[in-house]
Amino acid sequence: MIRRFRPAGFTLVELLVVIAIIAILASLLLPALRTARGKASTVACVNNLRQLGLGVLLYCDTYNDWIPEGDSDQGSKTSPRFWINRASPFVGIDNTAIPETSKAYPIFMCPVVQNDEAFWAPALSYCMQYHICNGAYQSRLSKFNDTSTVICMVDGTGASDFSRNYATDGLWPDWCRVAVRHGMFCNVLYLDGHVAAKSGGVYQKDMEPW
Repeated sequence: MIRRFRPAGFTLVELLVVIAIIAILASLLLPALRTARGKASTVACVNNLRQLGLGVLLYCDTYNDWIPEGDSDQGSKTSPRFWINRASPFVGIDNTAIPETSKAYPIFMCPVVQNDEAFWAPALSYCMQYHICNGAYQSRLSKFNDTSTVICMVDGTGASDFSRNYATDGLWPDWCRVAVRHGMFCNVLYLDGHVAAKSGGVYQKDMEPW
């Protein structure tokens, strides 16, 4: 009896079948991986805001209930000038290193834009609400009956410079505005320290008018 030996390796048809299977699996898995990555970014963003919220509350506890002044050039003229400098020691960061190198500190940037060169520098992606911290608006925590309903900080668009890095009612285009980066929602920090996801339109209506 004559035995016929099959050459080693795959035939072209078998190779094409394997490639097709890999392509099908990739098409099924990639959307799931993108979703998982998006959820991870959302969780990291929420954690950043919670830490910043804790820093704000610790600042209030240390400085007689005052919310960190947003920009002392518009108010007390004291140093340090910006809220980021005032809150940073309470989240374990040397306030002299900010704002010039803010993007080096992940806590001040949403992970979605952390490595985005197009994002305005040196602006932060997290913005304090102007109407609780700047100039004549600067408030004590005790002013508010229900801090769980008062916006403290949002994940925003950034601003043209640090003197405009505050969340407003949206009338000023070079100031920070809501950024919908996580699905259809924006992460919002409230004065009691909790973080919630809100749609851009709802957030904007929550801002006090000028």
